[in-house]
Amino acid sequence: MMTRASLSIACAVLACSGRDGQHAAAQSSHRDSRQHATSTVIPPISDTARHYCARVSGAIRISEDSIGPLDLSKNLSGLHAICPAAHFTVDYGEETSSPAMAFPFEGLTAIAVQHEDSLLSSQPADAWGVSGDSGVLLGKVPLTARWAAFRQAFEPGIASGENISIGQNRITVMFCAHPRILLILHAPPDSVTSDRPADLSRIPADARIKELDIFPRPNPTSHC
Repeated sequence: MMTRASLSIACAVLACSGRDGQHAAAQSSHRDSRQHATSTVIPPISDTARHYCARVSGAIRISEDSIGPLDLSKNLSGLHAICPAAHFTVDYGEETSSPAMAFPFEGLTAIAVQHEDSLLSSQPADAWGVSGDSGVLLGKVPLTARWAAFRQAFEPGIASGENISIGQNRITVMFCAHPRILLILHAPPDSVTSDRPADLSRIPADARIKELDIFPRPNPTSHC
């Protein structure tokens, strides 16, 4: 699962275990080195009430198609109209950078990334990164839950070893029933062996979600 050499590369390659180098670059190696640099294209918002996207009653529901009130199929201009607090930023990978737009919710941030030289407001995002404590995945599990709760909620259908990526203190996992969503866990890399299929039972039950990555379509190289 959310890929980490960069979301840019992640959309193109969602392959094997990070230990053999085929999958890690595509899906989960860049988050640890990633930073967000806010641009001055949109002036700062002085009204405190507009520092966030519209308040959502209860937890912010996250799915393959939406994050709270944001329809991920819409272009960035339309989404910015829904959330005037959104601002331009840059998504940094280890060797690449991509223009992006940050959508700040109270307790959660969604980053829309485009793999272009500059942000195209008339186009939708190529990938999304979601982090924070206020989200609930598919109306089932809050992002603050431990790995055991995610596994229980979405079994059967945990991805095989080919869809597991391993990074430094980070493991990326995909559930077969939701191939457009990647879960990035805080967990020791030796929690998963390089065997295929990998033994996910070794992932600590109390591992936490670091981030989610959401893509507009499943990667054709992924298999369950």
